[in-house]
Amino acid sequence: MAVIDYSLSADFGGSLDSYVLHKELEALSLSVVFQGLLLDGDVVSATFDSAPTGPDTVLVNAAVSAYPTGTIPTIPESIAPTVALVDKTGDPTATDDNSYGYGVGTRWVNNLKNTAWVCISAASGAAVWNRTTNYVNADNDRIELYDSTGGQVFTGAGVFIDFNVTRINTDPARFSTTGSTITCNFTGTVSIMYDVSINGGNNRCTSRTVLYRAGSEVPGTRSWGYHRNDSSGEDTMSCGPIHASVTSGTAFRVATLRQSGNVSLVTLANGSRFTIERTS
Repeated sequence: MAVIDYSLSADFGGSLDSYVLHKELEALSLSVVFQGLLLDGDVVSATFDSAPTGPDTVLVNAAVSAYPTGTIPTIPESIAPTVALVDKTGDPTATDDNSYGYGVGTRWVNNLKNTAWVCISAASGAAVWNRTTNYVNADNDRIELYDSTGGQVFTGAGVFIDFNVTRINTDPARFSTTGSTITCNFTGTVSIMYDVSINGGNNRCTSRTVLYRAGSEVPGTRSWGYHRNDSSGEDTMSCGPIHASVTSGTAFRVATLRQSGNVSLVTLANGSRFTIERTS
């Protein structure tokens, strides 16, 4: 429980009474000076710049006697005192609520990622925080895979590319991999890029590569390759950056198939890459 001292002028000129002191203390409890300072149960003691004498002493004693403890009106929720600023090393969640003294208007600063938030609801267990700064990828959150072996043979049925080597994964809690799939374990936005290198057979043919999300083709992510023959059939299909919104559990993978022709195609070692970077 905090004890806060507040100074009042003793120069009332004989005009102080219980009503005046009541209004003075009521204004004090609602003042901007104490926004973010007062909590339930805190004590405010009013002192004077100079000791009242003579008639002022009688008036002050009468006013205090007429103003019993607890009669200051309850402060409305919309302007209820809250913690004004929080310095943290992480972002706020729904459990960062009124139980910590947070309320509407509380500002939260993540010093590690240089992001700022403001509370728009401090409901218990369901707090809502809006970010007031653009996302800064201070940790460079990203995952990059590549195919070191190649050798995946496919025809018109196609295959999902097996990116068997993780070159970098800055945070396995945010990005996880299973076979040919990258899963995003957060809510935000990402930037995606892929390259797939394949070789053709003895006859001219074309191939098509596309990004898949949760089993469905992502519109606008197709790329094509042309393969003349074994000696000059290498080609690389590329796409990106592709920007997408994700929620926890959103999965992506890359598929390629023979678009035309009648020969088998094969992926090339160290020629295919798959990168996802978090942007918000």
